[in-house]
Amino acid sequence: MLLMAGLSEAAHKKISAYSGGMLQRLGIAQALMGKPEVLFLDEPTSALDPIGRKEVLEFIQNLKKDITIFMSTHILSDVERICDTVAIIDKGQLVVQDKMQELRKRFASKQIEIVFETLEAFRSFINAVKGMNWEFVSNEEFRKVTINALDIERVKHESLGLISAHHFSIDRFEMKDASLEDVFVKLVG
Repeated sequence: MLLMAGLSEAAHKKISAYSGGMLQRLGIAQALMGKPEVLFLDEPTSALDPIGRKEVLEFIQNLKKDITIFMSTHILSDVERICDTVAIIDKGQLVVQDKMQELRKRFASKQIEIVFETLEAFRSFINAVKGMNWEFVSNEEFRKVTINALDIERVKHESLGLISAHHFSIDRFEMKDASLEDVFVKLVG
């Protein structure tokens, strides 16, 4: 079990010397000693530093080949990284359950993210698109606009045309897939 958890080199260390990630992996290995068919994990990466999170997620990723794992967490990026099927629960009620890709297709659109070089360009763009009936979120601190649209190709061409016509200077123009967080916010927000 220590080898499987990546802890064989620390086998002779006192557990009090283990990092948070090592303790999480040790706890999961301990739960596996009875060879369960199903494993329930509650917030397995909470309070871990990025390296500890990475180690625990890799461990869980390897385990899911041989065991059914239910993971409860609010860290949606972890869910996106390792889960095949997702259930979203709000106030104790099941809102939706489906494969990750199906949830994205059903409940979230693609996005355009634009980061402007200057605050002036950012503000001018916002003023220009206010009358266009686009669904967008703006973040003035980072000079960033995120546009959601079902007809993303049309909005892409219109936004690029607007940027070009008004000579708005941009740092980045990126097409992005919606995240699980976007789906979650749409369903329970």
